[in-house]
Amino acid sequence: MDIFVEDIGLFYYRIPFSFGLSKREGLILCIKDGDGDIGLGEISPLDGISKERLEDCINNLERFDYPSIRFGLELSILILMLRKGTIKPKKEKVRINALTTRDNLYEVEGLIKKGYSSFKIKVREMEDWKLIKEVRAIGGDKIEIRVDSNSRFSLEMGIEFGKKISPFNISYMEDPVDNPYMFKEFFLRTGIKVGIDKDLNNRDVRYGEHVRAWIIKPGIHGGIRDCIDIIADALRNGIQPILSNPFYSGVGTGGIVILSSLMGLDSYMGLDPYRWIKEDILRDRFTIEGGEIKIEDVIKKITELDRERLIRVF
Repeated sequence: MDIFVEDIGLFYYRIPFSFGLSKREGLILCIKDGDGDIGLGEISPLDGISKERLEDCINNLERFDYPSIRFGLELSILILMLRKGTIKPKKEKVRINALTTRDNLYEVEGLIKKGYSSFKIKVREMEDWKLIKEVRAIGGDKIEIRVDSNSRFSLEMGIEFGKKISPFNISYMEDPVDNPYMFKEFFLRTGIKVGIDKDLNNRDVRYGEHVRAWIIKPGIHGGIRDCIDIIADALRNGIQPILSNPFYSGVGTGGIVILSSLMGLDSYMGLDPYRWIKEDILRDRFTIEGGEIKIEDVIKKITELDRERLIRVF
């Protein structure tokens, strides 16, 4: 199907978060075709993670080598095609994992009662192994536990930490040590498989028997088409593709939900940061029920913006 764009607009947003980040800012790209149908995309590089800055994106929208811009443009087209019915989702709902740290451990029991059955625990130091022990005690065998150290540990510390948590049936540990070339050694010494996030674009380290998951951040690891290629590569190699939300607004979050559904992914996606937005730019926020987001809810709400929270750039 050919897309004929008759109008395009770019809007700036800034929204507060209740946890994880104090605020998030970015751009919303709006395209409209000749029938008056619209598609939205989000261009929101994440400070400290993305190579490009928001100012770079505003001043260089023609720079399609910026992953943030590719994601925003391709998402706007994807949403337009979805709303026009030219592409169809494969899944009616997408499961998400709950993001947990020492600061919000108190939420775990309540989230389990609400239907969450997968938890990703962020750890910062050696003593945080006790968080994994406590979450396992609360949830028992009915929950999946993932761990993320954000490459904080040296190989020696990572192995020590891994041995402490290995009795608690860990699905994988994301970026377990600071040197990705030592991920396999970490696995051999602890028995815990790894998830790769920060070094996902390094093809030298992303394969092997020790790798269980790739944590894919659309807009950071590439645009929609790039991420589709990465997902396909993961599935060919028996690796779980986990789409992750780098603190997007409802537009970017909804886009990741849509991509998960279109690709027919079954695992728990890393979309929980959406729960921490205090004030979204959507008029009506997506509903998270039983640890799941329904694709029908996303399609219905994703183009209904609260214009008062947006500043037009052009």
